[in-house]
Amino acid sequence: MMMDLEPKIIAVSNDIFYEKIINIFQSIVSPFKKIWFYISIFTTNIHNKIQDRFHRWYSEFYQKRLDLFMLKMKKRFRLLGMICLSITISLFAINIFSNALGNGWILKSTPWISFGISGGVISLEALIYAGFYLFFKYYHFYYGNELIHEENREYTKQYVVAYAPKIAKFWTITGGGKDEGIAGFATMQIEGFKEDIMKRKSEIKKVCYIFGFNFLDQIIPKYLSWFASSNEVETKKNFLTLCERYRFFIKSTYRGTINTDEFKEDSKRLKNNILYTSKYIYDKGGINKQHFLNMLYDYIMLSVREYENQYIFSNQPFFEDLDTGRTAAKFSLNYLITRNQPNRNFNEKNKLGKTETVEYTEKVQFPFKDYLGFIETEVGTWYINLDRKITAMLTSLGIRDFKAFNRHILQHFFWYQADQDPYRVSKIFRELDHAFIHPDTRFVYLGGEGANMFIKRRLEALEKKLAKMADRYEKSINKNTKVDERIKKLNRYWIASSNIKYKNKMDDLRENKKYYNYDLHAKKIEEMIYDLSQKMALNIYKHSYVEKILTIGNSACVNGGNRVYTPKEILENPDIIKSNYSIKTTFKLSDCWRYNTHYMARIRKNRSEQSELNLMDAPKWDPDLEFKSEDVKDLGYVQGAEIMGLIVDEVIKTRYKRVSQ
Repeated sequence: MMMDLEPKIIAVSNDIFYEKIINIFQSIVSPFKKIWFYISIFTTNIHNKIQDRFHRWYSEFYQKRLDLFMLKMKKRFRLLGMICLSITISLFAINIFSNALGNGWILKSTPWISFGISGGVISLEALIYAGFYLFFKYYHFYYGNELIHEENREYTKQYVVAYAPKIAKFWTITGGGKDEGIAGFATMQIEGFKEDIMKRKSEIKKVCYIFGFNFLDQIIPKYLSWFASSNEVETKKNFLTLCERYRFFIKSTYRGTINTDEFKEDSKRLKNNILYTSKYIYDKGGINKQHFLNMLYDYIMLSVREYENQYIFSNQPFFEDLDTGRTAAKFSLNYLITRNQPNRNFNEKNKLGKTETVEYTEKVQFPFKDYLGFIETEVGTWYINLDRKITAMLTSLGIRDFKAFNRHILQHFFWYQADQDPYRVSKIFRELDHAFIHPDTRFVYLGGEGANMFIKRRLEALEKKLAKMADRYEKSINKNTKVDERIKKLNRYWIASSNIKYKNKMDDLRENKKYYNYDLHAKKIEEMIYDLSQKMALNIYKHSYVEKILTIGNSACVNGGNRVYTPKEILENPDIIKSNYSIKTTFKLSDCWRYNTHYMARIRKNRSEQSELNLMDAPKWDPDLEFKSEDVKDLGYVQGAEIMGLIVDEVIKTRYKRVSQ
């Protein structure tokens, strides 16, 4: 017997009727929702523009013209007051002389009217002046000061992204702010990376009009593993497979006019002939041409890069993102090797306990992609200038080459190192630094007053409520009720007669006596106070700023009283940075062509093609931020083995893998 596959309508007719009414109502309301959506976007944009312009005006006005404005206002008010008083005094004098001469009073009430007007004008002047003064005072305290620091931070970020050295050594005494400076610069570089990726993706969307990017954005998360490798041969192969699976993501409007096979061949022709022209080629000028298909590949790789969301390799425990708790990837010298290493033999014990020689071959680990930064601290220890083995290692492994050709290997890149003495690092490694950075002074501005203003009021109200609850609890304990009188009476009977029944009744009354349940009622209030206190602490952290004066140059020097420039001045006149200079930076506390210029990029390609490690699989620091013996092996520092009491071969061995037998 066949099953009835027809759906059974179990809803009553009234329900269907109401459902239809709801659908009709939704269809009527839907256009108005869209209109309201666009109105909301429009008003939000207008509000943001007005707010942004006001912030800029206020910042410049407060810093440059407020004192002058208040002084002029005071002078004008003083002048107006003197004129009013002069007129009043003159009228009184005229009347007095007129009466003395026997002519009687001339308009007897005029001086008093003038006196009243003068007093009113002077009072109004004082009120207006006080209003302006109080507005700027309190607005600046709660909001304005933070706006100025935020604007200064934005200028600092623009300076760091555009002009700050990409390879630099921060140096100063212990606790002088090296790590804080590196963290601030690195944070801004990462923000620059993310903005650059978004800008590049937006540009590709505008140029490559034939592709359906909305659909592409939806499916990219499903194919992240296809593009995880830094091996371009592999990722481009997967890219073409993906394109063929989804008809090259060409919009339905253009599918009838574009032959995908010819479109793919079109891309190859451009690669083989730089002068080749086509409808699907974007030319910025000269020989810098890109085919739509290659730009689509770039778009996918940029999107994958956003999903990977890993931008820093660090040799110290480091939080890359405080909001999510994501830590930086572990930095390792093994990743920087650019020269193929010969096989090596290591002595190992077999299962029987006998020592035998085992051959190991190089394990190529090159997990790097574009948009990466490296942070190294205590480099004077890891690359000490006095140890010839370190110098030989930097040369033989090709690590020096990685630093020398960084711009060819990774186009968007920074490498910040820190140590107490800039000259402790091996010379052949140190001479590749672009600049030395010395933190001269540091000042912290604690913020969050505006954000915490209403929280404080709420906290005060809750604390008063809690105090009242505690007072009510105390009164409930000490209050002499009828039950207490009964207990006292039973206690007297118990003492007089020693009859156990009186004691039992007395105990029952005590046990069942109702007190105000403070713990039950206060629990929620105490939790609210704790949450608000935590929120206040977080606001202070988020809205506080660190102002640092840094001396930057091609030689290790400090500020000796020379002029300190602002990032805005350098952005307007980059010639300032041609020699050593000092700059006043602002960080958030929560931060702190006619030839191929990239011909050395083959170093990267060679290592990528042989790499057994992807960026997403690179070992990361544990969230406990503890430095363990195993971390020395991951970092690959030979010097670290001696410090941690490990066998040097154990560290060297991490660069190799056992030859399959």
